[in-house]
Amino acid sequence: KKELVVPMCSNFERTEIPLTADYLPSQKQSALPEGWTRGGSHPTRYEMGIDEGKSSGGDAAFIHSTSLSLLPNGQPGFGTVCQRFYPKQFLGKRIKLTGHLCWNLVGPESWTGMWVKVDLITTNPRTFHLDNMADRKLVGSSEGSWVECEIVTDIPMNAEALSFGFLLVGMGIIWASDFKFEVVGNSVKPTGERGNQRTPADSVSQELRDNLRKLSLGPKQGQ
Repeated sequence: KKELVVPMCSNFERTEIPLTADYLPSQKQSALPEGWTRGGSHPTRYEMGIDEGKSSGGDAAFIHSTSLSLLPNGQPGFGTVCQRFYPKQFLGKRIKLTGHLCWNLVGPESWTGMWVKVDLITTNPRTFHLDNMADRKLVGSSEGSWVECEIVTDIPMNAEALSFGFLLVGMGIIWASDFKFEVVGNSVKPTGERGNQRTPADSVSQELRDNLRKLSLGPKQGQ
């Protein structure tokens, strides 16, 4: 079984995610692990950085709300820490992303999780696969425990980019560490509300889906 270990300070082949002006972080933001970048609907409302020695395996990345993170329309904003790369070694295969999360959230609208998004080489409108754990949200608090989470998805031969990370919707704090990709067999069922289909509109706000889409509009990695 082939594995690709993705620690918080990964140096595997990747591309940076270009961000628009709306996504530019606050100058007060902490440093992120090498190869990772920040984004979200309102990233300046979130502090993102490294918490040294937080996890049993060493350092962990974190997202922490720094102000009221509810938008004028009543929907929660979100912040994310993510990577993007060309999945050459995974084309035509089914993969599983595992990661360890620890969280303490505030308010009934707040939730967290990992996410994986696959951009495809296609004609307009651009199609995509997205699993952001909206159908199995992590809420409340893990009470100091680290919880292993997983996302399983197919990588079509016409995939041009794979983006992944973790996000905080609303208020609170989340830590993440020990990400790992591995190839799995067809007996392992894809995760998400409809397996590997697009996220239904009623599973996550339109704004959240649009912003996750924007995070994957950068140039694809050269082969």
